[in-house]
Amino acid sequence: MREYRKENRIKIREYYRKYYKENKHIVPSLKERYKKSDSWNPKVITSTHYVGRQFELLALRLFPTSKDMNKENPFGGHDIQYKGKNIEVKMRNKNKVGRWGFTFKGCDADLALLFCVENKIIRRIILIPYLGQQTISVNNTSHKSFEITYLKEKLSKQ
Repeated sequence: MREYRKENRIKIREYYRKYYKENKHIVPSLKERYKKSDSWNPKVITSTHYVGRQFELLALRLFPTSKDMNKENPFGGHDIQYKGKNIEVKMRNKNKVGRWGFTFKGCDADLALLFCVENKIIRRIILIPYLGQQTISVNNTSHKSFEITYLKEKLSKQ
C-alpha cells in the first residue's frame, strides 16, 4: 500500500509541475498575485491582510516616531521600526480554550507587539522580546510583566 501511494504521489507531483511550467502565463506565482492584488494597502479590503494591516497602522499611531516597513517590502520579516528596533505586530482573537496563539514565520524582528482581542475589544497589549520561537501562547495570566497598560489607556482616549 505504501509503495502504491508513493508512486501515485510522485506521478501527481510531476503532473502538476509540468502543468505549472507549461501554463505560467495562466497561473501567476503567489508573490505576483500578492503584488497585483494590492492587499497590503489599508484602503483595500481583501481577506485577512486587511485586519492585520489595521493593527499595524494602530501600532504606528501608538509609536509616533516609528517607520512603516511594509511600504517598502510587504514580505519583510518585520512590520515597523522604532528607535532602531524591528517590531513584528501580531493580532489574534481568543480561541475556544481561552488563549491567544501567535505564530511567526520568516520573522527577523527584535520585539513582538501582540494584540490580544476578545469580542472585537483589545484585552491585552504585550511587547515581548522575540527570540526566534515559532509560536507564542498567551492566556489571561501569562506575560504580565510584558503587558503595556499605558498603551491601552492611550487607545481608550482616542
